[in-house]
Amino acid sequence: MMNRNRLRERLLIVGITSFFLTLLTLLAFSPVVFAQSRDEELEEQLSILYDVMEYVKDNYVDEDKAQTDILVQGALKGILEALDDPHSMYLAEDDMEDMEETTTGKFGGVGLYILKGEKGVTVARPIPGTPAYRKGIIAGDTIIAVEEESVIDMNIDDVVKLLKGPAGTKVTMTILRGESKTFDVTVERAMIEIPTVKREMINDKTGYLEILQFTPLTYEQVEDAINYFIKKNYTSLVIDVRSNPGG
Repeated sequence: MMNRNRLRERLLIVGITSFFLTLLTLLAFSPVVFAQSRDEELEEQLSILYDVMEYVKDNYVDEDKAQTDILVQGALKGILEALDDPHSMYLAEDDMEDMEETTTGKFGGVGLYILKGEKGVTVARPIPGTPAYRKGIIAGDTIIAVEEESVIDMNIDDVVKLLKGPAGTKVTMTILRGESKTFDVTVERAMIEIPTVKREMINDKTGYLEILQFTPLTYEQVEDAINYFIKKNYTSLVIDVRSNPGG
């Protein structure tokens, strides 16, 4: 009887051990099997994407629009757009540089706010203290060429790229002032700090502080504005963050 009980105990131990070994094996290999399944699904979908891209490249009527890099960029944008999430998007290298300039509040340039005009690019206003401001460029001036290259038919983004550049480098703009006066202005680029704060006194006791966007420069500019209000002996303050895109 004793031998039978010991035999049952041994069989039970062996059974339990085998069960756990089997369970551990399944747990160890299930991620691999799952990953292989996912990889196969991904490869299948990517093969469809590849086939479509090859077909477009071979058959689309406009070869310039069917270049590999253009199609890949379009596919990458489509992947993020498929999420239907306004906070998720694909940024190409140029877009990323623009985003970094916006969020850091600094870039190398001449210091002009510009708009697309009929005869070229119209200066909305120069940023006070910047190279363009010191050179006497004023609101209403029209930039018709940069480095002797006409910008009349260029879009605004391309003109901005021509005007931007490393601090210390120079750029020559051809300016149209009024109806017929044209002249060249050579400006040495500098690091431009994007103003993120506007401030003024509404009346003798009330200050007005507008925060256009949040960048690493905003704290310092708000502090300067508060010191300005203190000197004006303000007792109340209006803080305006309407249309602020965040940061």
